[in-house]
Amino acid sequence: MPSATDSKKSIIGLRIGQSYSSIAIINKDGRADCIANEDGERQIPTLVAFAGEEELAGTQAKALLLSNSKNTISQFRNFIGKSFAECNSSVIKGTAQLVDKDENNLDTQLIDEVILVGGASRIPKLQSKLRDTFNNTITVIRQDFEPDEVVAYGCAFQGDLIGDLDDQMIADSIDSSVTLVPHLSKPIGILNAENEFVVIIPGNTPLPARRIFQFSNMIDDQKNIFVPIWEGDIIIPKPSSQTDNNLDSDSTLQGKPNLSPSKLLAELVLTDLPEKKINELKVDITIEIDINQKCIILAKESTSNKSVEIEIQITQ
Repeated sequence: MPSATDSKKSIIGLRIGQSYSSIAIINKDGRADCIANEDGERQIPTLVAFAGEEELAGTQAKALLLSNSKNTISQFRNFIGKSFAECNSSVIKGTAQLVDKDENNLDTQLIDEVILVGGASRIPKLQSKLRDTFNNTITVIRQDFEPDEVVAYGCAFQGDLIGDLDDQMIADSIDSSVTLVPHLSKPIGILNAENEFVVIIPGNTPLPARRIFQFSNMIDDQKNIFVPIWEGDIIIPKPSSQTDNNLDSDSTLQGKPNLSPSKLLAELVLTDLPEKKINELKVDITIEIDINQKCIILAKESTSNKSVEIEIQITQ
């Protein structure tokens, strides 16, 4: 970090891997490079093991650990070829769906380059999914970087940016009174027509927070709209007796945690609304929460300006 005697020091970024690690350094002249060992290799062993008098490092040390040798406690499974691809395909597909949901208005042709970062970017299925997503003549998927080194470079660049700040500003930024901001411990949402909990403000959202969502009438000439606001909670299904008797079975993965309504916070009713065809009536619901968890909920119909507002105190 900068000091009165040395305004610019070398910055190091470290990426710790399972077998090898990468160390990037930004020198005083601004050049960035990865540190190489005496053999010219730019990866430093993370694991070191001993087999008798022989010293093992990196992948050799990892192989010794996985071999369940005399002085090692380990448990592992091997996934080879197709079986590994089948295991991770659902995870990759789910991740892509989340991106599509949150960035559905983003044109992929606006992305100039995609840089693969981290060891997981070597998975062929992930690379294939990226090529399918960015199937255009504009976006370039860069594979000319070492994925592990990119992480180390990123750490070093971030450290270089922080290094330009004075010591007092850095100390203030890591003080608990600054970093511990108020947040919403549980999600807030509504129940839809299928009686499913729909999250409006997710749990752990920093406060203050404000969200607006809109919904429409479900039938023609609907005159009244009832809006219940719920606090949600994570429910983990209890395993069945069959699962209890067969803990090694894959059935233990069937019970997945889900969000369910747990506490009714408020109920809003809009009456004497204008007659509209189905889906033509638009009602905006605004939920605003301050740092003291005082919550103001406003429901307003767009054409008639009919509205109802309620103020509650959230206790979590």
